[in-house]
Amino acid sequence: MKKNTDTPAVIEAEIESIPSVEKIEEKLRAHFEEIIRFCKEIGEEKSFYNVEKSLKELISQLGCLCFQLFLMSFHQRLDIKKWLDSDLYYVKKTPIGRSTKTIYGKVRYWRTYLVRKGNAGGGFYPVDTVLGITRDGFSPSVMSLCARLATRVSFGTAVLLFRNFYGWSPSSEAIEHLVLGIGRDAGAYMETVAAPEGDGEVLVFEVDGKATPTATDIELSKRRRKRKKKVGVIVSVTVARRSETAVSVNAVKKEIKAKMAVASLL
Repeated sequence: MKKNTDTPAVIEAEIESIPSVEKIEEKLRAHFEEIIRFCKEIGEEKSFYNVEKSLKELISQLGCLCFQLFLMSFHQRLDIKKWLDSDLYYVKKTPIGRSTKTIYGKVRYWRTYLVRKGNAGGGFYPVDTVLGITRDGFSPSVMSLCARLATRVSFGTAVLLFRNFYGWSPSSEAIEHLVLGIGRDAGAYMETVAAPEGDGEVLVFEVDGKATPTATDIELSKRRRKRKKKVGVIVSVTVARRSETAVSVNAVKKEIKAKMAVASLL
């Protein structure tokens, strides 16, 4: 009995049909024709809101097909000869598929994997490397938008805002990881980047680490002056019977605090 020596990646690629550039282009044209028919054949039963919602979904699908056409066409045209000529890599026979999420939705594409020769192992995808596609599974625009939103609102709110605009969103955990990953290099970037021309003088704030300083000059002068010995205040409270007017506990507390505050200023 012959053993199956195929790797899981090869088996997956064989099961999954890899579309050609021509097939994707044909599908793209057919989808665009569908959008044209939709716009021309809309009846009176649909409101402007329903049309706008349906058209948004159709255009998002069109955008995903455009991205797939771009990626597969780029993969077909990319010359990997310079890496093979270095005699450091060899080509994995079957292209490996992956999905990346753009602002329009999930896009599926396939690309060649170059395996490093020798015992070092590892390798890389030339298409991903040249185009700057990261392993996060999100497009650069998605990562940028999510990170910018998360600097203004919470991660959960960023998810809701992104979903309202694009119909889908990364999870709050994914956004958190994106922000932490991008922020990790922010310090090194700010140390090397030059200030914009005409940016003016630099104002530096030094904080003691406890909280942002908000004290006014009047408050600081009160803190720094020589303090007098505090005078104790004895407050006598008589609790009235239920038949009489009851004394509010909160009112008593406020009165005690007010008297103590006055005594501290004496």
